[in-house]
Amino acid sequence: MVAKNRWLQAQEYERKHWQRIADKIASGVMKQLNWYGWKARELEKKIAPFAFRIDRQNCKILEIGSGPIGIISFLKWGKERYAVEPLEDFFSSNAELIALRDSKVKYIKGCGEKLPFEDEEFSLVIIDNVLDHTHEPKKVLREMHRVLKKNGLMFFTVNIRTNWGTFLHSILAKLNVDKGHPHSYSYHSISRLLNSNGFKIIYEEMEDYNQIKKKNRQSKSLKNKIKSYLGISEFLYTCICHKE
Repeated sequence: MVAKNRWLQAQEYERKHWQRIADKIASGVMKQLNWYGWKARELEKKIAPFAFRIDRQNCKILEIGSGPIGIISFLKWGKERYAVEPLEDFFSSNAELIALRDSKVKYIKGCGEKLPFEDEEFSLVIIDNVLDHTHEPKKVLREMHRVLKKNGLMFFTVNIRTNWGTFLHSILAKLNVDKGHPHSYSYHSISRLLNSNGFKIIYEEMEDYNQIKKKNRQSKSLKNKIKSYLGISEFLYTCICHKE
Protein backbone atom coordinates (compact mmCIF):
# COMPACT_ATOMS: atom_id res chain seq x y z
CA MET A 1 0.00 0.00 0.00
CA VAL A 2 0.95 3.66 -0.26
CA ALA A 3 0.10 6.62 1.95
CA LYS A 4 -3.42 7.97 1.46
CA ASN A 5 -2.09 11.37 0.38
CA ARG A 6 0.06 9.71 -2.30
CA TRP A 7 -2.97 7.86 -3.66
CA LEU A 8 -5.03 11.06 -3.66
CA GLN A 9 -2.30 12.75 -5.68
CA ALA A 10 -2.52 9.91 -8.21
CA GLN A 11 -6.30 10.35 -8.36
CA GLU A 12 -5.94 14.07 -9.02
CA TYR A 13 -3.48 13.26 -11.80
CA GLU A 14 -6.09 10.93 -13.32
CA ARG A 15 -8.85 13.52 -13.01
CA LYS A 16 -6.77 16.12 -14.87
CA HIS A 17 -5.87 13.56 -17.54
CA TRP A 18 -9.54 12.83 -18.23
CA GLN A 19 -10.49 16.50 -18.10
CA ARG A 20 -8.03 17.15 -20.94
CA ILE A 21 -9.61 14.32 -22.95
CA ALA A 22 -13.12 15.66 -22.24
CA ASP A 23 -12.02 19.11 -23.41
CA LYS A 24 -10.69 17.61 -26.67
CA ILE A 25 -14.00 15.82 -27.26
CA ALA A 26 -15.94 19.02 -26.54
CA SER A 27 -13.78 21.01 -28.98
CA GLY A 28 -14.06 18.37 -31.71
CA VAL A 29 -10.37 17.46 -31.67
CA MET A 30 -11.27 13.97 -30.44
CA LYS A 31 -14.60 12.38 -31.41
CA GLN A 32 -14.69 9.18 -29.38
CA LEU A 33 -12.62 6.82 -27.26
CA ASN A 34 -12.23 4.03 -29.77
CA TRP A 35 -9.80 2.00 -27.70
CA TYR A 36 -12.53 0.84 -25.29
CA GLY A 37 -14.33 -1.02 -28.07
CA TRP A 38 -11.05 -2.55 -29.23
CA LYS A 39 -10.23 -3.65 -25.68
CA ALA A 40 -13.65 -5.26 -25.31
CA ARG A 41 -13.18 -7.30 -28.48
CA GLU A 42 -9.70 -8.34 -27.30
CA LEU A 43 -11.10 -9.44 -23.94
CA GLU A 44 -13.84 -11.50 -25.58
CA LYS A 45 -11.34 -13.14 -27.90
CA LYS A 46 -8.90 -14.02 -25.12
CA ILE A 47 -11.55 -15.33 -22.74
CA ALA A 48 -13.39 -17.37 -25.42
CA PRO A 49 -11.37 -20.60 -24.81
CA PHE A 50 -12.30 -20.46 -21.10
CA ALA A 51 -15.85 -19.15 -21.47
CA PHE A 52 -17.33 -22.61 -20.79
CA ARG A 53 -16.94 -21.62 -17.12
CA ILE A 54 -19.54 -18.85 -17.36
CA ASP A 55 -22.92 -18.17 -18.94
CA ARG A 56 -21.86 -15.29 -21.16
CA GLN A 57 -25.37 -14.03 -21.89
CA ASN A 58 -26.90 -14.26 -18.42
CA CYS A 59 -23.94 -13.66 -16.11
CA LYS A 60 -23.14 -10.65 -13.92
CA ILE A 61 -19.96 -8.74 -14.81
CA LEU A 62 -18.00 -6.19 -12.81
CA GLU A 63 -15.26 -3.80 -13.89
CA ILE A 64 -13.08 -2.15 -11.25
CA GLY A 65 -11.54 1.23 -12.04
CA SER A 66 -13.50 1.64 -15.26
CA GLY A 67 -12.63 5.29 -15.82
CA PRO A 68 -15.39 7.29 -17.52
CA ILE A 69 -16.59 4.41 -19.75
CA GLY A 70 -14.55 1.24 -19.41
CA ILE A 71 -14.47 -2.02 -21.29
CA ILE A 72 -17.78 -2.86 -19.62
CA SER A 73 -19.80 -0.50 -21.86
CA PHE A 74 -18.63 -2.28 -25.00
CA LEU A 75 -18.99 -5.91 -23.94
CA LYS A 76 -21.58 -7.97 -25.76
CA TRP A 77 -21.83 -10.28 -22.75
CA GLY A 78 -23.64 -10.09 -19.45
CA LYS A 79 -27.24 -9.73 -18.28
CA GLU A 80 -26.10 -7.32 -15.56
CA ARG A 81 -23.00 -5.12 -15.81
CA TYR A 82 -21.51 -2.93 -13.10
CA ALA A 83 -18.56 -0.56 -12.88
CA VAL A 84 -16.89 0.75 -9.71
CA GLU A 85 -14.82 3.92 -10.06
CA PRO A 86 -13.35 6.31 -7.43
CA LEU A 87 -13.76 9.33 -9.73
CA GLU A 88 -17.38 8.60 -10.65
CA ASP A 89 -18.61 11.92 -9.21
CA PHE A 90 -16.35 13.74 -11.65
CA PHE A 91 -17.16 11.52 -14.63
CA SER A 92 -20.92 11.54 -14.11
CA SER A 93 -20.92 15.36 -14.18
CA ASN A 94 -19.10 15.46 -17.51
CA ALA A 95 -21.54 15.26 -20.43
CA GLU A 96 -18.85 14.65 -23.06
CA LEU A 97 -17.63 11.52 -21.29
CA ILE A 98 -20.85 9.90 -20.11
CA ALA A 99 -22.44 10.35 -23.53
CA LEU A 100 -20.18 7.49 -24.67
CA ARG A 101 -21.48 5.06 -22.03
CA ASP A 102 -23.90 2.18 -22.46
CA SER A 103 -26.94 3.18 -20.39
CA LYS A 104 -27.46 -0.44 -19.34
CA VAL A 105 -24.27 -0.41 -17.25
CA LYS A 106 -24.64 0.67 -13.63
CA TYR A 107 -21.77 2.97 -12.60
CA ILE A 108 -21.02 3.22 -8.88
CA LYS A 109 -18.69 5.52 -6.99
CA GLY A 110 -16.33 3.38 -4.92
CA CYS A 111 -12.92 1.79 -4.57
CA GLY A 112 -11.70 -1.71 -5.27
CA GLU A 113 -10.54 -2.00 -1.67
CA LYS A 114 -14.17 -2.12 -0.47
CA LEU A 115 -16.62 -3.40 -3.06
CA PRO A 116 -20.35 -2.89 -2.32
CA PHE A 117 -21.35 -6.42 -3.35
CA GLU A 118 -22.09 -9.79 -1.81
CA ASP A 119 -19.72 -12.76 -1.82
CA GLU A 120 -19.51 -14.75 -5.07
CA GLU A 121 -21.82 -12.40 -6.96
CA PHE A 122 -19.98 -12.12 -10.30
CA SER A 123 -18.99 -14.56 -13.02
CA LEU A 124 -16.46 -12.19 -14.60
CA VAL A 125 -14.42 -9.45 -12.94
CA ILE A 126 -12.34 -7.04 -15.05
CA ILE A 127 -9.46 -4.87 -13.89
CA ASP A 128 -7.76 -3.25 -16.85
CA ASN A 129 -4.48 -1.47 -16.14
CA VAL A 130 -5.69 -0.24 -12.75
CA LEU A 131 -3.82 -2.07 -9.97
CA ASP A 132 -0.74 0.19 -10.09
CA HIS A 133 -3.06 3.20 -9.51
CA THR A 134 -4.71 1.84 -6.36
CA HIS A 135 -4.24 2.64 -2.68
CA GLU A 136 -3.93 -0.95 -1.40
CA PRO A 137 -3.45 -3.48 -4.23
CA LYS A 138 -3.64 -6.54 -1.98
CA LYS A 139 -7.02 -5.44 -0.61
CA VAL A 140 -8.28 -4.88 -4.15
CA LEU A 141 -7.31 -8.42 -5.15
CA ARG A 142 -8.85 -9.89 -1.99
CA GLU A 143 -12.11 -8.08 -2.68
CA MET A 144 -12.10 -9.28 -6.29
CA HIS A 145 -11.54 -12.80 -5.02
CA ARG A 146 -14.43 -12.42 -2.56
CA VAL A 147 -17.04 -11.24 -5.08
CA LEU A 148 -16.01 -13.71 -7.80
CA LYS A 149 -17.95 -16.95 -8.13
CA LYS A 150 -16.11 -20.24 -7.65
CA ASN A 151 -16.11 -20.99 -11.36
CA GLY A 152 -15.73 -17.35 -12.37
CA LEU A 153 -12.96 -15.64 -14.29
CA MET A 154 -10.86 -12.55 -13.76
CA PHE A 155 -9.48 -10.57 -16.72
CA PHE A 156 -6.41 -8.66 -15.57
CA THR A 157 -3.94 -6.30 -17.22
CA VAL A 158 -1.23 -4.04 -15.81
CA ASN A 159 1.88 -2.31 -17.09
CA ILE A 160 5.04 -4.03 -15.86
CA ARG A 161 8.77 -3.38 -16.21
CA THR A 162 12.03 -5.30 -16.11
CA ASN A 163 13.52 -5.92 -12.66
CA TRP A 164 15.80 -2.90 -13.12
CA GLY A 165 12.96 -0.79 -14.48
CA THR A 166 10.73 -1.77 -11.55
CA PHE A 167 13.42 -0.80 -9.03
CA LEU A 168 14.10 2.56 -10.68
CA HIS A 169 10.44 3.35 -11.28
CA SER A 170 9.59 2.62 -7.63
CA ILE A 171 12.01 5.38 -6.65
CA LEU A 172 10.54 7.78 -9.21
CA ALA A 173 7.03 6.95 -7.97
CA LYS A 174 8.00 7.70 -4.37
CA LEU A 175 9.52 11.00 -5.48
CA ASN A 176 6.28 11.82 -7.35
CA VAL A 177 8.10 11.98 -10.67
CA ASP A 178 5.43 9.59 -11.94
CA LYS A 179 2.42 10.98 -10.10
CA GLY A 180 -0.16 8.70 -11.67
CA HIS A 181 1.37 5.32 -10.78
CA PRO A 182 2.17 4.81 -7.08
CA HIS A 183 3.11 1.12 -7.57
CA SER A 184 5.68 -0.68 -9.73
CA TYR A 185 5.59 -4.31 -10.87
CA SER A 186 7.80 -6.79 -12.66
CA TYR A 187 6.54 -10.04 -14.17
CA HIS A 188 7.64 -12.03 -11.13
CA SER A 189 6.23 -9.63 -8.56
CA ILE A 190 2.82 -9.40 -10.21
CA SER A 191 2.61 -13.18 -10.65
CA ARG A 192 3.42 -13.69 -6.96
CA LEU A 193 0.85 -11.07 -5.96
CA LEU A 194 -1.93 -12.76 -7.93
CA ASN A 195 -1.06 -16.24 -6.67
CA SER A 196 -0.74 -15.16 -3.04
CA ASN A 197 -4.22 -13.64 -3.13
CA GLY A 198 -6.04 -16.73 -4.30
CA PHE A 199 -5.88 -16.52 -8.10
CA LYS A 200 -4.61 -19.20 -10.45
CA ILE A 201 -3.26 -17.90 -13.75
CA ILE A 202 -4.64 -19.98 -16.62
CA TYR A 203 -3.54 -17.71 -19.50
CA GLU A 204 -0.95 -14.95 -19.79
CA GLU A 205 0.86 -12.88 -22.37
CA MET A 206 3.24 -9.93 -22.41
CA GLU A 207 4.24 -7.28 -24.89
CA ASP A 208 7.83 -7.54 -26.09
CA TYR A 209 9.95 -5.25 -23.93
CA ASN A 210 12.64 -4.77 -26.55
CA GLN A 211 10.09 -3.71 -29.15
CA ILE A 212 8.50 -1.25 -26.72
CA LYS A 213 11.92 0.13 -25.78
CA LYS A 214 12.81 0.58 -29.47
CA LYS A 215 9.47 2.27 -30.15
CA ASN A 216 10.01 4.65 -27.23
CA ARG A 217 13.51 5.46 -28.40
CA GLN A 218 12.18 6.37 -31.85
CA SER A 219 9.29 8.38 -30.42
CA LYS A 220 9.01 12.14 -30.86
CA SER A 221 8.13 12.36 -27.18
CA LEU A 222 11.07 13.31 -24.97
CA LYS A 223 9.42 11.51 -22.07
CA ASN A 224 9.32 8.24 -24.02
CA LYS A 225 12.93 8.63 -25.11
CA ILE A 226 14.04 9.17 -21.51
CA LYS A 227 12.10 6.08 -20.37
CA SER A 228 13.83 4.03 -23.04
CA TYR A 229 17.36 5.15 -22.16
CA LEU A 230 16.75 4.77 -18.42
CA GLY A 231 15.37 1.26 -18.91
CA ILE A 232 11.95 2.01 -17.39
CA SER A 233 9.78 1.50 -20.47
CA GLU A 234 6.58 -0.24 -19.41
CA PHE A 235 5.02 -3.13 -21.31
CA LEU A 236 1.57 -4.62 -20.92
CA TYR A 237 0.99 -7.86 -19.02
CA THR A 238 -2.36 -9.61 -19.58
CA CYS A 239 -3.70 -12.67 -17.83
CA ILE A 240 -6.88 -14.61 -17.16
CA CYS A 241 -7.31 -16.18 -13.75
CA HIS A 242 -9.78 -18.31 -11.93
CA LYS A 243 -10.48 -18.44 -8.22
CA GLU A 244 -8.58 -21.02 -6.21
